[in-house]
Amino acid sequence: MPSRVLTPEDILTLKVVSEVQISPDGDRVAFVVGDANITDARKPKSVLWTVPASGGEPMPFTQGPRTDRTPRWSPDGKALAFLSDRAEAGKFQIHLIPASGGEAVPLTSAKGEVSDPAWSPDGGRIAFLMTDPRTEAEEQREKERDDPLVLDRDLKPTRLWTLDVADRRMTLVTPGEVHVHEFAWSPDGDRFALVACDTPHSDAWFTAWLGVVPATGGPAETVCRMYPRQIGAPAWSPDGHQIAFLSCTWSDAGIVGGDVYLAPASGGIPRCLTEGHPRNVTCIDWSPDGREILYVAHENGGSAVGRLSVADGVARTLTTERMVLAERGQPRFSLDRARRAFAAAREDVTRPRDVWAGPFDGPWRRLTDLNPQLKGVALGEVEAISWKGTDGLDIPGLLFRPAGFEAGRRYPTVVQIHGGPASVWPWRFHAAWNDWAHLLSARGFAVLLPNPRGSFGWGVRFTEANLGDMGGLDYEDILAGVDHLVQAGIADPDRLGVGGWSYGGYLTAWAVTQTTRFRAAVMGAGISNWLSFHGTTEIPTWDTLFYRASPYEGTLQTQRSPITHIRKARTPTLILHGQSDTCVPVSQAYEFYRGLREQGVETELVAYPREGHPILERNHQRDLLDRVLGWFERHLKVEKK
Repeated sequence: MPSRVLTPEDILTLKVVSEVQISPDGDRVAFVVGDANITDARKPKSVLWTVPASGGEPMPFTQGPRTDRTPRWSPDGKALAFLSDRAEAGKFQIHLIPASGGEAVPLTSAKGEVSDPAWSPDGGRIAFLMTDPRTEAEEQREKERDDPLVLDRDLKPTRLWTLDVADRRMTLVTPGEVHVHEFAWSPDGDRFALVACDTPHSDAWFTAWLGVVPATGGPAETVCRMYPRQIGAPAWSPDGHQIAFLSCTWSDAGIVGGDVYLAPASGGIPRCLTEGHPRNVTCIDWSPDGREILYVAHENGGSAVGRLSVADGVARTLTTERMVLAERGQPRFSLDRARRAFAAAREDVTRPRDVWAGPFDGPWRRLTDLNPQLKGVALGEVEAISWKGTDGLDIPGLLFRPAGFEAGRRYPTVVQIHGGPASVWPWRFHAAWNDWAHLLSARGFAVLLPNPRGSFGWGVRFTEANLGDMGGLDYEDILAGVDHLVQAGIADPDRLGVGGWSYGGYLTAWAVTQTTRFRAAVMGAGISNWLSFHGTTEIPTWDTLFYRASPYEGTLQTQRSPITHIRKARTPTLILHGQSDTCVPVSQAYEFYRGLREQGVETELVAYPREGHPILERNHQRDLLDRVLGWFERHLKVEKK
């Protein structure tokens, strides 16, 4: 029987499973087990583990002192390539270790930032991405402190390279200024599909195109462009004649939830296979006969695994469980050579991520139990709810009932808004530095996790429904959800709180300048002034794309800036931000804090040194969780347990 309340320390000690990879013969699964935070290194510590796909004892496989990650089986299954910074903290190189175990040996000693290793079909080469290193002259100027920075000049492109495994010879595949985001080997190993852009810049993925380049190197030929839609996850057909890819209007780099397209590898107009489908596809592969696309998608708040007909786009969903397959912030899977055996990291609202495997069409079995310490923790019940937006659109969300919930009693209620806005609150274990639902519900709060228009999981049309309208109907969707809980007799209208991170931080700031119904707010890494944000962020394309207008033209961004309406704010607001955030600069927090203070509104600003957009250091995560919990407990008058 559960006997204790979930604590911030429980969250900080969670082991995180990621990068699950099944061997080519389907017999073994390699995966990464890591910490959720940093203690004394630049990256959270992690090691590689393996487990028999049929079940057995999971075992650590590497012994790196810092971060081992990105395992990749050789095509014959006899070795694993992986990335490690064991030689120098934060400096990752490709290493090789026999599948039978033994000592890992480095394959690269590159100066640039190495990522994304991928074996050639014949196993003789490993392709990888590497950002150009600083030149000797640049390093010397830095030593001499003669190193002025010129904005948007001398940016370093990320290039595609290959490594000959036998002789360690490296070959540059993409010369010039081409900046590569993703790539995929062709079935014959003679070409690469690229997701790339013409020049490097901080938000270059918004303008990326799909191309093909010879594996021996040379200029890339453009297959298609989708702007303003993004491109991701290229996958060759078995015959090498077509390239499948994903496309959507907006998401973070490497996190795409959209429609499935097919394009001729020789170039041409792409064909959409999923027009109007009620899901956002995030990972794809081909069936061996080339007749189907195997996919996993955000669907209805969970992860749907299915098969998609190449001929007519008819989808057959294979899963209906309330769970998510979680990899790098989005659902992913790994398949064996025959495309029959499947492995993935899976979680749900009752238990954090573990490794699961089985036939692609199911059933799957859980292979690990990496967080047994949570078995005695009491968690509130979770249910899917929905309500109508102001225009009649159905809006979904999750309701976390407080532990010990009693029907007929009203509870202090916190609305937590997800980032993105192209993201989702899914059926996952909601306990992390930026995910407070389980922590708050364990302390007697009801928690609403709304998925307003703009979210993943209900089709691309729903995801694109807030384009040109951020802070408009999506904000009204959230208020309608609050009204729904008040009318249901669950939420106490006199004890309402709101909070969120990133875009959720923006909508929190927007809320407290539009209404006084919230008695407490937590603004995490939020935008307070769209014009100054645009002038200081590393992703200036983002707001222009989403508002469908330049902030220098017209008045929408000014009108939708919380700072414009700061005189109407009355809600006590805790502001949390990474001091080194280049995505949403910390000046956004300073502006809002100053505005609240000068209006006499109770506020606190906490800036975390060394932190960027996410908060990664363990002590900072602990401080953040303690402050969030304390702020809502104090202002919503909840008795501590």
